Amino acid sequence: MRIKPNKIKAETKVKLVAAITAVCLLGDTMLYVVLPIFGEQFGIQSLWQVGVLLSMNRFVRIPIHPLIGWFYSKYQIKMGIIIAILLTVMSTFCYGWLNGFWMLLIARCVWGVAWAFLKQGGQLQVVAAIEENSENGGRLSGIYNSITGIGALLGMLVGGFVSTFYGPDNILIAFAVLAFLTLFFVGRLEGSAFVEIQHVEKQRTFNKELISLMITGFILTLIFQGFLKSTMSYWVGMQNYEWIPFMQAIGAATITGLLITVKLSLDPLLVPWIGKINDRSINGNRYLTILTIVASSLLFLFPMRMNVVICLGMTMLLLLISTVLMTINDAKIFQQSTAHNRHKVISGYSMASDLGAAAGPLFGFLFISLIGDIATAWVASLLLVVGALSEFMMKKLHARRSEQTLNTTM
Repeated sequence: MRIKPNKIKAETKVKLVAAITAVCLLGDTMLYVVLPIFGEQFGIQSLWQVGVLLSMNRFVRIPIHPLIGWFYSKYQIKMGIIIAILLTVMSTFCYGWLNGFWMLLIARCVWGVAWAFLKQGGQLQVVAAIEENSENGGRLSGIYNSITGIGALLGMLVGGFVSTFYGPDNILIAFAVLAFLTLFFVGRLEGSAFVEIQHVEKQRTFNKELISLMITGFILTLIFQGFLKSTMSYWVGMQNYEWIPFMQAIGAATITGLLITVKLSLDPLLVPWIGKINDRSINGNRYLTILTIVASSLLFLFPMRMNVVICLGMTMLLLLISTVLMTINDAKIFQQSTAHNRHKVISGYSMASDLGAAAGPLFGFLFISLIGDIATAWVASLLLVVGALSEFMMKKLHARRSEQTLNTTM
């Protein structure tokens, strides 16, 4: 009977960390909307500077993830979240107060460090909750991802809309104030973290199944968060909108923004539900493989000339499937984390994910220019198939070895 209060307490802490992360994300996601439009107000002179500013935080995160993982092995999650909030306040305030490419570049680097602390701290909080109740891994992962996704959505919608009337600098400073206020809620995380257990029997940190999951995470972020997100307006713009006048009038960029907005709006409803289904299913790995192959098939058809309604519907389906795949893979990673390897696993997974997200735009536009759009989409499709098959085979091998071990024991 004592398990239920601990379960509720752990879930509440997951929601709290996710809510703090969502507030800290407001300023970052707002930049993706306002920087290309109000670039001159920020002292930006060309589009390449916009691209560098929006991607720099990802490149900063890649090399520092192991250091953040080491930090969380020595200090509580609460301490890392406090550092993240302070860095978020600093960077978001600088977005609204400072002008010029180099000053904003420094602010984006600071945000990269803040996000690394937030991401690993939040994921470790999910792992802590799963250790109290291992049967809810997918649901807890879904709750965390959905709440943080609300922050991304509000940053794009509210920040982009309100800045038209009050100016982006004022809204960014307001978001910095909101991030500062979250410090008053961090105290509820006291004792929620875990430092690395000392004198633990030495075990291999990364087994073959973990490595397979990390490779899958890299491929998923490379394809969906990097390649698809950065090139979506390119694919949408290739379609023929002549027979739908209002779509022709609003343009590909607006249509892409609407698709992403719908996707982010559906995520908070879809993600916890998917996580719950995954927890109850004994065929979670089979579902992951099937959905990956479906996504691969959609990518294969993506560059083809087709009815624009079918194309947009297929794009929306692809975006939703990407959410499902990331949720399931995250849950599997969290459930594989144990007392002796949790910090290294989370930092390694975060680094692999950020590497994929950072390399995706480069992969997309470079390959499109070298081998063409159709071949690029087919390469992306093939990568997804390879990732799905490798993880499926690894799971089969693991199950076979477990059965052999059980037979030997008996």
